[in-house]
Amino acid sequence: MQGEKSLKLPNVSRKTGSLVSSIMTATVLILSLLCKGMLSQLSPSFTLTMPASVYVQRGLYVHPPCQFTYNNQHQNSSEKLFGYWFKNAETRYYLPSSKRYVKGGLVATNDESRRIDPSIKNRFQLEENPEQGDCSFSINDVQLEDAGQYFFRIEKGQEVLYSYVDASFQLLVTAFLGLSNTRTNATCWHEHNGFLCTCSLHPSPPGQLHWQVGGEVLSGNDTNGNLQVSSWVRGKEVTSFLKWTGTLDGDLTIICLGISPFGNHTLQFLLNSTTTGAHNEGLTVESGQLNDTLLFLLALFLMK
Repeated sequence: MQGEKSLKLPNVSRKTGSLVSSIMTATVLILSLLCKGMLSQLSPSFTLTMPASVYVQRGLYVHPPCQFTYNNQHQNSSEKLFGYWFKNAETRYYLPSSKRYVKGGLVATNDESRRIDPSIKNRFQLEENPEQGDCSFSINDVQLEDAGQYFFRIEKGQEVLYSYVDASFQLLVTAFLGLSNTRTNATCWHEHNGFLCTCSLHPSPPGQLHWQVGGEVLSGNDTNGNLQVSSWVRGKEVTSFLKWTGTLDGDLTIICLGISPFGNHTLQFLLNSTTTGAHNEGLTVESGQLNDTLLFLLALFLMK
């Protein structure tokens, strides 16, 4: 059964205002996860909705949210529903229950009878109960070799045997490209259509993050021309992502402002584009902080 992929962009909201200049000690981490839209496989009975792709930095944790549906006439069956996450690969995995081979490697499942390589099983986990339509999974200590396409499969007795191959999910893993403080610069490169900055704050209770780009203030889930901001709160952590699509002409100053009950924390990036060849464009990033006690990490990623 074939489906369609569709992209769902975040709701757009606009905020304007001035940035607060006062700074307090805090730790601002630059994470590496970006959901590039949402994909949904559409068919009369089977749908799956989750991020089309996610960026994550090597060594971090990622938890792509996922929801699915299947044929209603089988939902009241007494058979247990098993969910399987496979990574696309040339190898094949045999499922005795359905007596079928699936092209790919099994990485996570709620079927305890299935064998998974220990090095994978200890890091990949199917987070929720598939019976409730939740196919979310998580990966701890993400490795470069985890990058690739993943797809979800369900089995319920012999009545439901279905792979959501048309709604596959792509994991993009990047090595940490730079570590900066007031005395250091980081240099990164882009190959295609832009760059990505991410900023995260860990106060309790969670705070808010705002971006200032060329005098324009963006926050929440906001878009302005070739700029797009996506933000969310997870536990005690608030994370925001700034995506720039297009060519960078000249210098560009970007400020990330974190507002928490403990004060306001500012992180500034100075980006400038330098051409080193007809087909090789470099992106130089100079990062500074307005308070010597503010610690942060900087990461920019190759845009696909």
